[in-house]
Amino acid sequence: MSYQPENIVAHLAARIAAGAGDNTEISGDYIDRQGFDSCLVVISWRTTLTAAKTLTLSSNIQDATDASGTGVADYGVVADGETLAAAVVHTGAVTADFGVASYGVNLRMANQFIRAQFLGDLSHTSADVADIACAIILGGAQELPAS
Repeated sequence: MSYQPENIVAHLAARIAAGAGDNTEISGDYIDRQGFDSCLVVISWRTTLTAAKTLTLSSNIQDATDASGTGVADYGVVADGETLAAAVVHTGAVTADFGVASYGVNLRMANQFIRAQFLGDLSHTSADVADIACAIILGGAQELPAS
């Protein structure tokens, strides 16, 4: 698949249990999906957890009519797997352990601009840490080769 590097957007947030960023939704920048009918949302993480504690992730796509967010709304059908429902992705005790989750989204009915949102929740009240990155990879080019 061909793609333009500017059509991949990633946001990284360091998370500390019971601190800034824990259990807080992060919204990415809007990207222009014109000419693409689908996307893959990829979330990766590195976490350190104490025994019996967890890292839970969730994610969704939003669409808007312009890059400033006019008319923003959640997009995607949960039943079709077009979101990442809140799920425990790691359980302690682990040190600097890695993982990846992804889901595809049919964008044929979406407005021109999209962004990803994700939320990481650490169950411990202190000590546990997670670094989380989220990327949107556009696919389903309406014109081949994609440019």
